[in-house]
Amino acid sequence: MILEAFAAITKLGLPVACLSWLILSQLYNNGKLDRKEDRKSVAASLKAIKKSRRKEKRSKLNLLQMKWMQFGGGFYGSAALWTFICIEILEIYSLVFNFPGFEKLFENGFFKLLVSLALNQIGNFVNAIVWFHYWSDNRQSVWIWILVGYAGYLLGMTVAKQNLRFNFMQ
Repeated sequence: MILEAFAAITKLGLPVACLSWLILSQLYNNGKLDRKEDRKSVAASLKAIKKSRRKEKRSKLNLLQMKWMQFGGGFYGSAALWTFICIEILEIYSLVFNFPGFEKLFENGFFKLLVSLALNQIGNFVNAIVWFHYWSDNRQSVWIWILVGYAGYLLGMTVAKQNLRFNFMQ
């Protein structure tokens, strides 16, 4: 249980805190969110941003914010986006270091390769949506992952709201 909580903190909680801090800081700094709002008002503002993003053909959000909104925004979007990033990085790593060769990649043709890649992306998206099952090894620890992920989101949100910045280059 303690090892599971430590794994949840390092693999999900802290990354979700950093990701939510980064995204929400950008939204606060761009004036799309007001630092004086409470958590419920911020959630309502995020829903309005998401709704307006759907209506606009050309979004003013950056790629990270767009993906975050695609996963629902807020806590769930942060955890799902982090999971999606991890899945994609692991697949790229696997492809690079276990490269099967071009003959194997194209053995069924270019079109089938594209279809395979598209289906793989859909599978990755679904795995990211059910992120709590992706991270937990058993059903009993799912709640640990959910609570740690939520605590990480709240931490990132609080740090972003306080406008705290980290200077790494000093």
